[in-house]
Amino acid sequence: MSELQAKRILITGGAGLVGSQIADLLVRENNPEIIIFDNFVRGRRENLSGAMANGRVQIVTGDIRDSKLVHEVMQGIDLVFHQAAIRITQCAEEPRLALEVLADGTFNVLEAAVAAKVKKVVAASSPRYMVSLRSSPRPKSTTLTITARFTARQRSSTKDFCEAFMKCTGWTM
Repeated sequence: MSELQAKRILITGGAGLVGSQIADLLVRENNPEIIIFDNFVRGRRENLSGAMANGRVQIVTGDIRDSKLVHEVMQGIDLVFHQAAIRITQCAEEPRLALEVLADGTFNVLEAAVAAKVKKVVAASSPRYMVSLRSSPRPKSTTLTITARFTARQRSSTKDFCEAFMKCTGWTM
């Protein structure tokens, strides 16, 4: 039996490109219950058409910034795939939103996972900031550099949050 089988699994950002691919994989692994948590700003219901066809996938429309709802959805979950995010370029355009979604939202997911005694959280981060940092020439005032800085900070925050929660809970990578 695969480690992914026989679990209640939550995918934040589950209607996005990556989240929906994870849902398809979990359906193929015959998981009894998969919960998609998405605000559908970027994610699309069409992305879930294959996974939804089996009847074991439930959609909860919500935002990871809503701590109360995240805590409610997290009850009884065994495994979380945290994929919820905003566009990388949106970080420079809306830095407050970037902070709220990428830092506060991630914290909400991790805090709720601990409260619900979730066994494992798999958190995603984008390598795109590495590409942005390697781009040249890049004057210090470019939007690309601002975007790269926000993205690097978000990735660092996500990593730091995950490591701190791992130390407190005994989760492993």
